[in-house]
Amino acid sequence: MSIELDFNALQGISALQRPNKPNLLERIVQLFECESPRCIEQVLHGVAVGDIESIRIGAHSLKSSSANVGAVSLSLRCRELEQAARRGDIERCALLSEGLVAEFDESAAGIRSFLKQAA
Repeated sequence: MSIELDFNALQGISALQRPNKPNLLERIVQLFECESPRCIEQVLHGVAVGDIESIRIGAHSLKSSSANVGAVSLSLRCRELEQAARRGDIERCALLSEGLVAEFDESAAGIRSFLKQAA
């Protein structure tokens, strides 16, 4: 699997950092890492039980948070998932959900690597 990360998004967040304040970028990445598994589970459960609305909501949330941290390929996949859910295409949703966990894991690892290099 080939993921695409936009480190400019992370650098943009870093530029918002204020002196003597908690690390904003670290906090946003932690939120991404903590909240994304819930969204992924919502999508996967929705696919398993045929709940289009759960798929749409989970994909929408993950799409936005992925875009915020520069996880481009994950965000694009989630956009496609959300669109398929809006059309009621459960088969397309099932196809797009395959490998979602692995793509999240790879994206999170790439973002963490960036944070280590930036520190």
